[in-house]
Amino acid sequence: MSFEEGLLAPGFGTLALFGALLRTFTFAPKLRKECLPNGKFTYPYTPWEHKSEKLYRAHRAQENIKEWGQMFVPSLFLFSIFTRRLPVVGEYEQPITLFLGLAYAFLNYQYFHGYVESAEGRIPAFKKRVLVFSIVFFGAMGAMGYAAFEKFAKV
Repeated sequence: MSFEEGLLAPGFGTLALFGALLRTFTFAPKLRKECLPNGKFTYPYTPWEHKSEKLYRAHRAQENIKEWGQMFVPSLFLFSIFTRRLPVVGEYEQPITLFLGLAYAFLNYQYFHGYVESAEGRIPAFKKRVLVFSIVFFGAMGAMGYAAFEKFAKV
């Protein structure tokens, strides 16, 4: 497998994550028209002043998705690169990585819309999203540990 082919799955997962994030930004103008008088912000924009609880939660959800995305994308690439070296799982690295990336993006979408509706509405998608992140993060750590062991232990 070439280097480029090896990056297809994490690349698609990353694009799906960015797509979910961009979807939240396209949803915000509709929400602004619904929640704010004449649909316009007053400048300077201060989302912490509650002009609309729904709009404030949408802003918080976007920020949360951006913050977690900064940890997820590098973890997904590390997971993809080092999982290939595992004895049994390595042969299925591409579909596993693609599935985890798409699942994370879909759960971001659910998280955003759940949080916009109510603060409690975000919890189910958030827990599932943390589970997917944990699989990717700790899977990458384990695969990197295996690769280091394989290299230095000369087994």
